[in-house]
Amino acid sequence: MKLKFRTLIFLFLIVFCIAVFWVYQRQADLGVNTSLSQCVPITEGLSSRNLSGWMVYESRQEDEDSFAVDLQTGTKLPLEHLTADTLIGPSKAGRIVYDDYDLNNWVVVGLADGVKTISVVKVNNAMPIDWAGERLVLGGDRLQLLDMENGDIESVISDADFSKIGNAIDWPSKLNWSGYSPYHIVPSPDLTNLALAASGEPAPSLVLWDLKNARVSAQLLWADTLSSPKWSPDGAGVISSAPPYIFYNMKQYVNVQDNISYVGGSDVMYLGVDGRVRRLTTFSSVVKAYENRYVWSPDGSRIAVMVDFTVNGVDAHRLAVIQFVSRQVTTFCLPGKSAEVVGYPVWSPDSQAVALTVSEEGEPLQTYIVDAKTGSALKTESGMQIVGWWQPQNNTEEP
Repeated sequence: MKLKFRTLIFLFLIVFCIAVFWVYQRQADLGVNTSLSQCVPITEGLSSRNLSGWMVYESRQEDEDSFAVDLQTGTKLPLEHLTADTLIGPSKAGRIVYDDYDLNNWVVVGLADGVKTISVVKVNNAMPIDWAGERLVLGGDRLQLLDMENGDIESVISDADFSKIGNAIDWPSKLNWSGYSPYHIVPSPDLTNLALAASGEPAPSLVLWDLKNARVSAQLLWADTLSSPKWSPDGAGVISSAPPYIFYNMKQYVNVQDNISYVGGSDVMYLGVDGRVRRLTTFSSVVKAYENRYVWSPDGSRIAVMVDFTVNGVDAHRLAVIQFVSRQVTTFCLPGKSAEVVGYPVWSPDSQAVALTVSEEGEPLQTYIVDAKTGSALKTESGMQIVGWWQPQNNTEEP
């Protein structure tokens, strides 16, 4: 009897060890770094010689205008009344657009052979939300395209198509094409799909709507409603944050089944137009972490995201950079014990560096350019918030 009992205990230990090893290997195979304590420090040492483009800053002082500064020459370009919430761009030809509240109009700014060009855009009650080539995507009561050359406006979605969406999806509120709201609608780069919030049971969800076939193509439950979903540059899917699964009213709802543990909070999820969901981070497997303010690199190879969590009752913040294909994650410690990031991280035009503005109690805002691989950093403007990284194109026709 004792021998049989010992044999059972021995077999149980073997199975347990195999299970632990399998889970560890599974996470290793995914290439996911789940540790938030082991982070790469952001330290000064990055040279500006290999950096190019214009850094766009929003002024935090009433008596100072926003501006862009050339990293190579130090030349400053005034951008009067620019704010982070309204900056759109750049377009492929190197134009940006923002709401100049003093003019009470949207303005398009470009550089043609080093000369600043400005034009006022008449959008009536609509709101620019993105570029489609050199046409502005306008949101409002309808999704439209504004031709910057001749001023023509083309509707992207007909009234009949709106009716189909409304009949298929329970809208939680009136249509909202942009802004920080759980009800915004974000079109894909090729304008073939929409990402939007839908209400219903068991919870509001992020839905992808196929415009051509007039149907829901994908869904993510309990998705983040504070950050806009971000389309990949190729338009194949969006990133948001959500729990891998959740129990609600005695029932389990699953976003992704990958046999990785879950403590609480949310992870970065990729929702493809083909309906597949990929869990890109697993910080929530070791701590109740919340991931937000996610941004694709221009080439679509990486994602920068802010991670918020609590350790021994103290709030902590990290910058994480995700390799999209391999799901390898590098976590960076912010400079300063109580530092946190203001606004969104901003990618360099070549996808090699991330700029972020850090706030620390008792100190002025400080912007850093961080090498996305090494954490080597360059301090730039103080007292300003980074809102964009612009690569103007020479020989651009005037807007």
